[in-house]
Amino acid sequence: MRIAFLLIGDLSLTSGGFTYDRMLIERLRERGHGVDVVALPWRRYLQQIAGSLASIPWPRPLAEYELVLEDELAHPRLTVCNAVLRSMGIPVVALVHNLTRRQPRLGLPRLKRAVETLYLRGLDGAICVCEDTRRDVARSLSSHAVTTVAYAGRDHVVSHVTEAEVVARARESGPLRVAMLCNVSAHKGLHRLLAAMAKRPTDHVHLHVVGSLSDLRYAQAQQAFIRAHGLASRVHWHGELHGDALWAQLTSAQVLALPSDREALPLAAIEALGAGLPVLVTAHGGAGELIRDRVDGRLLEPDDVDAWGLGLSELANDRELLAQMSSAALSRYHAQGTWAQTAEVVEALLLKISARRTRRRPWFR
Repeated sequence: MRIAFLLIGDLSLTSGGFTYDRMLIERLRERGHGVDVVALPWRRYLQQIAGSLASIPWPRPLAEYELVLEDELAHPRLTVCNAVLRSMGIPVVALVHNLTRRQPRLGLPRLKRAVETLYLRGLDGAICVCEDTRRDVARSLSSHAVTTVAYAGRDHVVSHVTEAEVVARARESGPLRVAMLCNVSAHKGLHRLLAAMAKRPTDHVHLHVVGSLSDLRYAQAQQAFIRAHGLASRVHWHGELHGDALWAQLTSAQVLALPSDREALPLAAIEALGAGLPVLVTAHGGAGELIRDRVDGRLLEPDDVDAWGLGLSELANDRELLAQMSSAALSRYHAQGTWAQTAEVVEALLLKISARRTRRRPWFR
């Protein structure tokens, strides 16, 4: 099948969404499909809406494809384009991580809900990264659209750590080493961990923040909070790490914390499980489809600062519990599927939709 994959931004970026896109494209190609990537420039939301009107001419080369697959993050740029594609009889399928309207902290909630709903209504199908996202998406799809859940694979990170190693690391004395792996912005919730640490000043917890400072003003506010509450010796900034450096940071930590407003199915959590780290993560979204509460992690209300503090304190003070959860985390990683299995699920949906395609005379001929 010839597939055009449309996204906004740079496919080489290492955030979870782009990693998912990249791994899926690679595996679809391995399965014999021709996948061409069309990367659109990153713009602010209103600029993307304005730019969508200029998209009317450029569906023309897409007429040569059997199907168009889109990262839903680009929806404000593609709504008009998709209307043209539908008139040409070309199926359009979205790959959906988190719906933008479920992240009101990012601004323009009413406009985003209206535009995103219009976009979803025009799809022939949706590939969702978790069941929670599929439930959200299904509320806006047209009656003919079909959906599937394609969970992320584990093998973009190959873990060679052993159960004995992760248990020994969990039992090491000293401060609990907590990693937070994300872009530093308000919806990822660094302020919640800092507030939890400030409320428990005697706890032996050290936080290692790994990620780019995507919101400089927010990062500066957190650094001011750290200074004001005497946390400078307990919070360590590592910036954005990749490859071996990132894996070294994960395997030197003992816990991963993701106190986000919402997560779909975070790849950072899969990577942490591969390193044998229990994952403390927001209960909002699809993380509960990956993390088993009190087995290989904790599912916590994002704004319950006391719960985050207690969760960290419990693991800092009970290293046998930490060892048990670390062992369970590694087992959970090995139970996760592969990217080849992800692509197989996606392929089945794409073939089903392509088979329903009704060929029409292209509008420009």
